[in-house]
Amino acid sequence: MKSILSLVLVILLAACGGNNIKPKALVGEWENAYEKRRKDAKGEWSDWTTVTTYILLPSLEFTSDGDILWGGHTPTGCCTFTKYKVNKKTIKLSVPPVNASCAAVNCAACHEWTIEKLSNDILELNRCDEIIERYKRAN
Repeated sequence: MKSILSLVLVILLAACGGNNIKPKALVGEWENAYEKRRKDAKGEWSDWTTVTTYILLPSLEFTSDGDILWGGHTPTGCCTFTKYKVNKKTIKLSVPPVNASCAAVNCAACHEWTIEKLSNDILELNRCDEIIERYKRAN
């Protein structure tokens, strides 16, 4: 009887403990692959295009405790997301914090991204059903 109770306790503790970010493969640092798809006026997705005007973009990181980091840091700019939750393939983003310097800024970005593809080394994020961006797992 003690062994059954111990087993149940271990299972309950495992279910409650740790983080609840799923899929686990999302957690980590991702570098922009400079490849995008856009939706046209007819609602069709373009082929993948390579961004040829290279601008160094910061890495995107999803931490196991629900934080979003850009370039290894918590974003502080207006209209930037700092927290996230995942529900199946939808990443729900926190409402950007409003501070005095951002009071007049209209943050019109959507608060949900869709995971189109997630593997060990590739992440494709659909942002606002307008653009899909490809990321590669950082080394």
